[in-house]
Amino acid sequence: MGKLTKTLFFSLFFVVAGALFTPMVTTAAGLSSDYLAGNWTLESNENCGKPEFESISFKNDGTVSASRFGSTTLTGFWELNGEFLTAHVVTSPAHLDQRLLHMKGHFDYFLVNMVIVDAQPDELKIVGRIGEIMSRMDLARCK
Repeated sequence: MGKLTKTLFFSLFFVVAGALFTPMVTTAAGLSSDYLAGNWTLESNENCGKPEFESISFKNDGTVSASRFGSTTLTGFWELNGEFLTAHVVTSPAHLDQRLLHMKGHFDYFLVNMVIVDAQPDELKIVGRIGEIMSRMDLARCK
């Protein structure tokens, strides 16, 4: 699939996904950056502090970092506009997709475009794109 074809595919995907998720997004439309600021982990807050689970920190100064097993896996800048999360990050492609493990140790820039489809006080469901990789994440706030 060529680059133009991929771009058109992802554009069409987001139009369709936006239409499908519109009822769910209404719960996230009024979010401010204060909501996202703090420490999060994957799936459940029971995973907070467990090194095998990603720990993601959204800071009030607009920076984001993630770590796993005590090593930084991602760093960059983030912005939240309503239900739309945008971030500019540096990470390894091997961290994003198991099929790219051969790229371990190589780091690159990625544009992150995510939509918050469900926002609860301590839980968050997001879907979108990290570079050209589609992703869905369930995050839980660590206290």
